[in-house]
Formats: sequence, structure tokens, C-alpha cells
Amino acid sequence: MPISIHEAAETAFNERAQKLISTAVKSHPHLQQSDTFPSEVPVSLSISEQDITGAMEESVSDHNGRIIGRYFYIDVQRYALDGRGYEALMELAATVVRHGRIHDRLSAEYVEKVLFRWVVQCVRFPANQQTFCTVLTSASHRDIVKQNWWIPIANLEVEAEFTVGEIVIRPLSKAVIDTWSEQLTGVPEEYLKAVHAEFEKFRRQYQGRAAAYLVLESEPIRGMQLAIERTRSALSAMALFSAGAFLPDVKCLAKPSGCELLAQVTVLSEMHGVAGFTTTQAIVDLRSAQPWRLSQSATTTLMRSGLGALSGLLREQNLSQFKLAFLNGVLIYSKAAYSNEPIEKIIYILSFLESMLLKNENESIQQNLAERMAVVLSKELAERKRIIANIRAVYGIRSRYLHHGNEKSELDAVTDFMKNTWVFFTQVLGQLDKFQHQADFASSIDDAKLS
Repeated sequence: MPISIHEAAETAFNERAQKLISTAVKSHPHLQQSDTFPSEVPVSLSISEQDITGAMEESVSDHNGRIIGRYFYIDVQRYALDGRGYEALMELAATVVRHGRIHDRLSAEYVEKVLFRWVVQCVRFPANQQTFCTVLTSASHRDIVKQNWWIPIANLEVEAEFTVGEIVIRPLSKAVIDTWSEQLTGVPEEYLKAVHAEFEKFRRQYQGRAAAYLVLESEPIRGMQLAIERTRSALSAMALFSAGAFLPDVKCLAKPSGCELLAQVTVLSEMHGVAGFTTTQAIVDLRSAQPWRLSQSATTTLMRSGLGALSGLLREQNLSQFKLAFLNGVLIYSKAAYSNEPIEKIIYILSFLESMLLKNENESIQQNLAERMAVVLSKELAERKRIIANIRAVYGIRSRYLHHGNEKSELDAVTDFMKNTWVFFTQVLGQLDKFQHQADFASSIDDAKLS
């Protein structure tokens, strides 16, 4: 399905694209600076001149890995589109992606590449030009496809599928992997053994684990971006129902596989007077390494405890300012569940609470946050005093760590703080439809103090 561009926007995009043609200028190759010392890291792949097919293009990236210039050849003449010219190209690509619903189908990287190649064709064949939007629409018609996306999740097993936000958490079962195995019938005989070996390696690594599953209709780069973004949002929501949200020195490892960062170490030891050496690999963070296994009944309990409501919020369109502030706060709060450092947890949780409970930056932070949180959590005076004292103690722990370097102090106080925060989180989750703005929510708590 091709993209749709409003007529006025199409005219504006084409005019801006036309101006880019003159920014492609003849250029000489830059001499590459050699490294200060030779590397002994083994080379995994070498590309020879025979491996290069088609027209050659070059690019240069900044320290963030973002392309800031592209280069192409016409016969033996090198042309450059860099500096301000390439900045204008990237700005146009970003503007196109923001138009209408294009961002659901095309990535900025895709539009950037199509736009650059359109410029190349215009320089190469000045008299035979299609407009940029015509070329982009045609390319999108070819490249937008419907795809199933699976992202294996580390350290998570589920008995049955369930939905969180816009993704489905599914078991990556033997039956599913078997269906993929059956599709290997068309592999040439000379590659079949190697392909089967890689496939069995994949099976050993992922079979039985949970995976995020969703169906998208987009070009592949944007499809992968959306799959990763939506998976991370869903897993952030789930993390608030894991042990990492309640225990100060445990973190949730339910992340896209490869992003979980379980602390491990490899140690080589040599014994004096004895030939040879010993290699030992060990998990440092054993407390966090326990697998998170969700039976169907456990999943039902999580949904009733608030995950279902949070899942619905992730799918909701046209959010109020209060709901949007809450979702942004939840993304910060979830970072606490992904850390096993008590001080880090405190910093993330306080950021969430401050975003929910303070009306503006001019308020007294500790006093207003502590009192408002106490009012939300309890009607009993003694319990409110206890909550206030706990929050002040936690602020003290954070201050001592930041200014004097103390680590992991007063775990009991941090544990109580984390439990109180989770109860507060579920309380707010149930009141999102009552207020349009976060400041209204904070004011309602002040009213409750005086009632």
C-alpha cells in the first residue's frame, strides 16, 4: 500500500527536494587517517574489489553513528552531498516522515536514502527527471509489506499468550519453531548442513522463551524500529510487576534478548609452577538471574493488578496531558526495575514521584511530595507520618550517596519506599480518567488534606 501525501505538502516537498540538486558538487576523496597503532583484533570479513557490484556510494558518519554526508560517482568523477546540503536533505526527510501517518510506514532513514538516490539520478540524467514525491510514492508501493515480527525476550517464560500495549507476548514454542524449520526445504544442498546447524543453535537459544509478536505493514527498516519501540514499551510496563519493582538489589531482566545486561565475568588464572591456565565464567548477579516464569493464572493476576489497565493506556490515542505525563513517568519509573543498585532505583523513583506530585518547580520538593504521597496512600495519621518519615529518609540516602559516595545504605528503608511507590502507582492508574492535567491531580490531594 503506497503512502498518501496531501497535494500542498507534495508541492512543498518537491520544491525543497529540487533545491538539493545544486548542493551535490564535484569532490576529491579525503585521505583516511591511519590509526595510531595496529589492531590485533581478528578480522571476520574482508571485501575485495570483485565483491563490489553496481554503482559505488560512500558515506561518512558523526560520533553518534548518524550519516552526515554521502558521496557518489559518475564515471570516475566523485560528487559530494555533505555539510549544509546534507543537513537540508535530512531535514526534508524528517519533515516528510512527520506528514500524516507516514511515520507508521516509512523510517527517516528510508526516506533519506530514497531522496539521496533521487538527487543522484537528477545529477546523472538532468533531462529525465521525475519529481521526488513521485519516486517516493512508487518506492513505498514496492517496499511497504506486511510482516510478522518476533522479538525473543530474555529471562521470561509464559504459559499462554497475552497482550500488553500493541504487542502480544507469546511462547516461542517448539511448534512455532518447527514450522520455520519446515521452510528450509528450498535451501541449496551445499548450504543445507550449515543452515540446519545455525537453525539448531537458534532453537537451543530461544525455544521455550517468551517473544514479543506483532504484525506491521511498513517498509522493513521502519517495521523493525516500531517492533523494538513497542516491545520496549510493553516490557517497561511489565517490569513494574516484576521483583525488580519491589526489591532494592534485584533487577528485571525481561528485555529484548541481548539487552538484558546480566552481570557476568570471565577470569583466566595461571598457577605458578604449573603449565597451562584455567578459564572460569561466572554470573555475578545471581539474585537477578532467576527466570521469570508466568503461568496463565499468574498472568491473569497481573492483569487484574493493573497490567491490564496499563496495557490499555499504551494503546490509547489522543491522551490527556495527565495520562501522557503518567506514561512518561512510568517509563522513568520502570528504569528502577531494570537496576539492581538501590541508589539508582531511588533516583528513578523520585523522578517519577516528583513528576506526578509537584505542581511546579518552585514548590518545596520534599515536603510537598511526602505529604501528598502520604494523603494518597493512607487516611490514618500514624501511617501518614510513617510514610513521610520514610520519604525523608530516602531523600537523605540519596543526598549522602551523591555528596559523600555512600552505597547501598538502609536497604529496609528503600524496600518500604519501593512498596509505597508501587501502591501509589496503582492508585494513580485508577484515577487517570478523573483529571485532565497533572496539576489538577496534585491540587486534589491538597484539597483532601483540608477536608
